[in-house]
Amino acid sequence: LSLGAMNFLSGLDRGFDHASDRSEDDRAFRRDDAETLEMALDWLADQDGETPLFLLLHLYDVHSPHLPTPASRAAMGDYSGELADGISVETLYNDSQKFVDRPDDLEALRWLYSGEAAEADDRAGRFLAALDAAGILDDSVVVFLADHGQGLGENAYFGHGPTLEQTVLHVPLIVRDFRAPPDGRRVTDNAGLVDVAPTLLALAGLPHDDLPGRDLLAGEPPREPPAYLSEVEQRSGQTEYRPEWFDDEALAVFFDDFKLVDAEGEQRLYRLTGDRGDVLEPAADDALHPALRAWLVDLMAAYRDGTLDSERADLDAEAVEQLRSLGYIQ
Repeated sequence: LSLGAMNFLSGLDRGFDHASDRSEDDRAFRRDDAETLEMALDWLADQDGETPLFLLLHLYDVHSPHLPTPASRAAMGDYSGELADGISVETLYNDSQKFVDRPDDLEALRWLYSGEAAEADDRAGRFLAALDAAGILDDSVVVFLADHGQGLGENAYFGHGPTLEQTVLHVPLIVRDFRAPPDGRRVTDNAGLVDVAPTLLALAGLPHDDLPGRDLLAGEPPREPPAYLSEVEQRSGQTEYRPEWFDDEALAVFFDDFKLVDAEGEQRLYRLTGDRGDVLEPAADDALHPALRAWLVDLMAAYRDGTLDSERADLDAEAVEQLRSLGYIQ
């Protein structure tokens, strides 16, 4: 893992024979992706090629602060503006609105992000090549996913704080079963990260009926479209760090072709496009049947009441400060 919060706060190491969430020498909270990849490759080299394996490889460099890479420097050409040397977390979250009307700076910001993504893509390729060299790729299932996206000025939003913007909620999710010929199948209905665990269990031939989510590769789509909830609540309990404008009760629910947002005392309905888009067009209120809207509102109410609540993690003062430095607590 390339970020300490992924492990020591949330207990993500449970069930693993080996887990590392930070540099072992100075206990640094964050580790470069290059080092994390080398650790994974070293671990892979020690395996016997016969024992079943499960590995979580977490890469973090596609994250603020966004710093130049060879790819982004080449793409930006002769750009010499404010973001030529990258953008800090502080600038991204506290002083980025000035870039909304500065197209050259916006383009530079997007190249910075794309450059980091290109490096992550290269590292994923190196890992797949290592699986191939070890002779186990053809017996592997690989899932590529992200925990959140990043606002780069769409809807005048930057970063990935407590928001229900599509740029943050819409993430990549790719499942490749190398044991079977690729079929290029695309799940066109709504899906969520909650579906990853049951999908992997199904691929391993294990039961998953007691888990939330669904097997995305089950064949026929579900008879009734599933509903997916997205929240913004900061679960640290550190209420003194929450801005006054923050609505920790805000929720969005995705159902069929709709996204219903309930925030700041009002409801907003959007129609989902085929690619789920960075910016959605509002839909007329009567586009959603009243009975269906009532059901979705009741679903959100049940979540707020704790019926569908998830486990909370306790944060100490050091952890809070580290998360603040990365933009998670503002």
